Amino acid sequence: MTNKIKEKINELSYLILKNAGTHRDYSDEDLSNVTIIFQEVFAAKMFDATKKIGFHKKAEYFEDAGTELKEYIRTHTKVDLHKVYETGDKSE
Repeated sequence: MTNKIKEKINELSYLILKNAGTHRDYSDEDLSNVTIIFQEVFAAKMFDATKKIGFHKKAEYFEDAGTELKEYIRTHTKVDLHKVYETGDKSE
């Protein structure tokens, strides 16, 4: 399964880079989906980087990172990812 995920990420990133410079309209749901992909890879890398930290400290570290990412996205895009699926995506 992991190899299939990596293959799909590679295919998608290649397609996006191949079309760099082209403006595309992405929905709030699209932003949420790529954020989920980013969080999966980011969390794996964070897990590797925090191997020597205890469980409770690690959980706090992960929660803080998630909150910071959510706030960063909301600040720069005005999209609250926690509300994307609550109310339905209005941008399509």
